[in-house]
Amino acid sequence: VLSLKKAHLGIAMQSGSAATRGVADMILLEDSFAALPPAFLEGQRIVNGMQDILRLFLTRAVMVALLIISIAMVDLGFPYVPKHVSLLTLLTVGIPTFALAIWARPAQTGKRLLTSVLHFVIPATISIFVFAVVLYLFYFVTSYNRTLGLVVTPEDIASFEQTAGINYPILTQDAYALEVAGTIARTALTTFTVLTGLLLVIFVEPPIEFFVGGDELSGDRRPTIMAAGLLAAFVLIVLITPLRNFFELVPLRLSDYGIIGAAVIAWMFIVRAAWRGRWIERLLNVNTI
Repeated sequence: VLSLKKAHLGIAMQSGSAATRGVADMILLEDSFAALPPAFLEGQRIVNGMQDILRLFLTRAVMVALLIISIAMVDLGFPYVPKHVSLLTLLTVGIPTFALAIWARPAQTGKRLLTSVLHFVIPATISIFVFAVVLYLFYFVTSYNRTLGLVVTPEDIASFEQTAGINYPILTQDAYALEVAGTIARTALTTFTVLTGLLLVIFVEPPIEFFVGGDELSGDRRPTIMAAGLLAAFVLIVLITPLRNFFELVPLRLSDYGIIGAAVIAWMFIVRAAWRGRWIERLLNVNTI
């Protein structure tokens, strides 16, 4: 009976019957349960690491998909070029998820994986999407109107084609204005989504109580330090002309960076309030606890 019970639990002693060992998930080679606590802790560590990785991956993937669909519907260009997506993926998902998987620690949250992930992903995705669409449309429209009012020379067009990496001729001022507007809007959008993506890295492992909302307080400051380092790398890309040109970004005015920074701060407080107030759960009348 004891052997059958152990087999039902997925655990068998090495001294048990062959049938019991055959159906068990874990064989205790030295007939000792001392191996179970470390295995249990490792399982918790893996689950916690999966939660953080899923939160970042799903938020970025769904947000980018919504942006592409929405911008295509209003016919105002494409929100990202491949190099922008590569930069966004590297800084906000690629490097962070690798590090978070290594740094994951065992902890019992008492929440189901799916509901815990959705509690984080849905408010983050919707809020970033709304802010990103507004910023993109704002910069596209204002840049287009401003460029149409300028006196543009062939030298200006040639310089812009080289800076933006355009390999086809721009023949009219209207076409030039559209290209300039799209490039500026994409740069502003990429800047905003990179900054919010780095903040999400902090929110998935809150080092202090201020960032608690999407997840419980972890006290681990390593993800925050990593996010700060990735932010410094992005600033260098923006400041160093060859790197900026490689990623097809254009320099923005200081006032533009101020607007984007203000939008990031406003988003941060709104998404934190949405997590803490469980706005989505209340709207859908579901419980994720």
